[in-house]
Amino acid sequence: MTDTMDDHAWRRAVRAAGADPAMIAEVRRLYRLADAEIASHRPACRACGACCDFQRSKHRLYVTTAEVCVVLSAVDPRRPVTGRCPYQLDGLCTIRDARPLGCRVFHCPPTPDDWQGRLYERWLGRIKRVEARFGLPYRYGEWLATLGRLAELPANWPAGEVRGGSNACESGVDSVGGGQ
Repeated sequence: MTDTMDDHAWRRAVRAAGADPAMIAEVRRLYRLADAEIASHRPACRACGACCDFQRSKHRLYVTTAEVCVVLSAVDPRRPVTGRCPYQLDGLCTIRDARPLGCRVFHCPPTPDDWQGRLYERWLGRIKRVEARFGLPYRYGEWLATLGRLAELPANWPAGEVRGGSNACESGVDSVGGGQ
């Protein structure tokens, strides 16, 4: 998918839809349903934190605009300083309830039947439909690069929980990844 929307227009669209508590709630509802489906596969998690070390595990996490808005409705953006997710502290995820779909689906070691890839694509399609329904432009960007761009926000930028229709999704972020 090629993104023809300029960044200014994208920010306006994000302001309108990304600050909408109903959109955040709908994506979180999808996450709960996806979590239940994931659990039905009984993935083995050693709670070792390897999944958050993208450099070591040699995988990349990609996120949509809606997923970024869900994370930023819960926490401030953090600049990654290594190949690790900056939200992992002491081996634990500090954004567990708001973590993106890819974090929920990825388990190491992957299982041989590739249920993870099929499940991810199916739920990603549902997130895309939520974005379309709420008028949020679809962008798909690499997680650490996206966080790096978001961390360029002014220190006084409103972040954390959605406050009065204003959150970090309304920012002057240049681009949250290129459209694909």
